Order: sequence, then structure tokens, then C-alpha cells
Amino acid sequence: APPPPSSSSSPGPRPADPTGATSPYSPPWGNYGNDSGGECGVPLAARFRGAGPSPGGGGEPPFWYAATHGPIHLIVLSTEHNLAPGSRQAAWLGAALAAVDRCVTPWLVLAGHRPLYVPFPHKSNREVGAHLRSFLEPLLEAHAVDVYLSGHVHAYARTCNVWRGGQCVPRPVGGTTHVLAGTGGRRLSDIAGDQSDWLDAAAQVWGFVRLDAGGGDALRLQFVASQGGGVVDEVTLRGVDRGQRLCSEARAMVAARAGVAVA
Repeated sequence: APPPPSSSSSPGPRPADPTGATSPYSPPWGNYGNDSGGECGVPLAARFRGAGPSPGGGGEPPFWYAATHGPIHLIVLSTEHNLAPGSRQAAWLGAALAAVDRCVTPWLVLAGHRPLYVPFPHKSNREVGAHLRSFLEPLLEAHAVDVYLSGHVHAYARTCNVWRGGQCVPRPVGGTTHVLAGTGGRRLSDIAGDQSDWLDAAAQVWGFVRLDAGGGDALRLQFVASQGGGVVDEVTLRGVDRGQRLCSEARAMVAARAGVAVA
């Protein structure tokens, strides 16, 4: 029989990130740390599969992928992997957004672990959010994304319909509603009283977000308290105007290529 392994022997190499990354994502800005000692999402990939294949490419479930539910098209990102322009995930995201058929799914929702807009006083998370905005906000604007969902900060917060680094604008102009719901059960985080103009609602309550697109031209978003089930915050995005506009533009482009007039 072979001898038992020596207690002084060094452990074998850590398993590689299933996406092919050779080390944890740790940019020089922000607070990414060492990814729980370098596990790089291996337990997640082993236990969860996510949706797939995704429109515009297969994605990398459970890290980034896309799925459709009724009139909502959902795209899930990994903010724990590189999202900078030129990265593998950014290339996939651009293709996945371009492949969305707004005639079929007029509502478009993105989700990622880390928020793009972070309430005070979370300085390091605000720094991360600023970098993520520089990567993602041009895509959100170009593809008329309706909602961005996130967690990470242990509080609830909802922005106005915001774009370009914090401007509140009417929906027909553009913009995205950002919803932070890191309220799954861990100790809740502080939210300062003096906040940015883009913050429409905030709460330090454990709870979850519910989306309802069954009302025709409306998408209702509710933050529901875990204790008692009461609705703490609610907003209704009226009209699928942007989705319908993109649908009409896409149909007109297809018709033009085919030499058919569109009324």
C-alpha cells in the first residue's frame, strides 16, 4: 500500500475558475479582496447551472447568462469577473443585448451582484460603482435597459430613472431604474440621511424585490418585507415605449433590407 500523505506536503493546485480565469478578479480600484482565498466561484459553478444557452452566445452560466420570462428579458452579469470594454464578458454582453427582440420581450432587465449607484456612506463600494458605470452605462443607454438589479450592500435602495452618472430623466428620454436589494438576512448596512439627488427610496429592512409585468404596458416593482410581507416601497414604470420603439425600428430595418415599405 502507498504511504499516507505527509502532513507537510503542499496541497495540489487550486481548481481553475470555470470561465478560464487564472486568478480572482482584483482590479486596483475598489474592495474586491482575495475572493475567499482564491476559490473563484468553483463551488457556485459545481452546484448551480443557471439558464442557457443565451441569445447572442452561450454565456458562462451560472456567472453570466440570459433568460426570458413572459414579456421580460433578463440578462445576468458577473461583477466578480472583468466587465471592462474588450473583456470576454463585455463582448458577450454586447452581443446578448443586441440579440434581444423587443417585439417579443419589451421589458429588459439586467442583474449583477454589485450596484452601479451606491448610497452614502459606502465609500469603497461607491468607487466600484463608478467604475462599473463607466463600463456598463453606455450599454444600458444604447439598449434602453429598463431596470438594473443588484445586491452586495446590505440595504434597499431605488434610484430615479437615471443616466449618465446621476441625472434623473423622464423615461422617454432614456435612463434606467437601479434597484439595490442586498437584504437577504445579514446585518443591515447604514444609510446616511444626506443622499444624492438620484436616490428615490431607501430602507433598512430585510426583504426581497418582486417584479410584475402582467399589467399590459406597466412594469410594477415592489420591495416586500420578509417579516409580515408588507410592501415597503413600490414604483410602476409606465409604458413599454422604449421597447416598442426599438421593436418598430428593428422591423423597419428588416423591411428596408428586404425592399418592403413599412407604414
